Amino acid sequence: MSYYASIIVPILNERDQLEQALARLAIYRQQGWQLIVVDGGSYDGSEELAKPYADIVISAKRGRAKQMNAGAALADSPWLFFLHIDTVLPDQPQSIVDLLPKQNTQVDHHSQAVWGYFTLRLSGLSKVFRLIEWFINKRSFISKIPTGDQVMFFNKTLFDTYDGFADIALMEDVDIAKRLRRKITPKHLPLLVFTSSRRWEEQGVIKTVVKMWVLRFLFWLGVSPNRFAAWYRS
Repeated sequence: MSYYASIIVPILNERDQLEQALARLAIYRQQGWQLIVVDGGSYDGSEELAKPYADIVISAKRGRAKQMNAGAALADSPWLFFLHIDTVLPDQPQSIVDLLPKQNTQVDHHSQAVWGYFTLRLSGLSKVFRLIEWFINKRSFISKIPTGDQVMFFNKTLFDTYDGFADIALMEDVDIAKRLRRKITPKHLPLLVFTSSRRWEEQGVIKTVVKMWVLRFLFWLGVSPNRFAAWYRS
């Protein structure tokens, strides 16, 4: 069976929010989208819990890049959408379809070279989150480097041509964006995707923002994410 697009969701011990998150995607499956869940070795039963809600549920080596690449390899569609479990896509799949070019398998893949991202909205109600999301969206628009929270999507041929996500512990989203923007400007879809502000709420806004900018700076300097991954996760 061929699908319009494939949504690939990497998970790891997400039992508390998994069913609700995947149930929201039922309307996408009903309208011809494929849902692929890739578990990175959960010990809380997440993999089994996901099976009734997805077309494919597989296990892969732990690591978001590894998991997303494993899901992409099984996708049976011309579009790949990489979705974090705490991010919510628009309610109507057709709103996305209307903004994407039609894919023609009879033409040269260079004319099919499309990738992009959505407009981010954080779940927190505080005004500070409106400021944070404004800066994130503005930064992505200017730099042409979106991040995974903005739901990155790719034409599958383009994704495969560039060998997918780099096998690194962090910053796989920034890495692929930097590689692709040199050749193809990302397409910004003016549709909101809502992502959890839990990280900022639990760790503190200033601390989280500073940490993210330090990580981006280290990556820009050429430091391997494998070296600072443990510090980030702490």
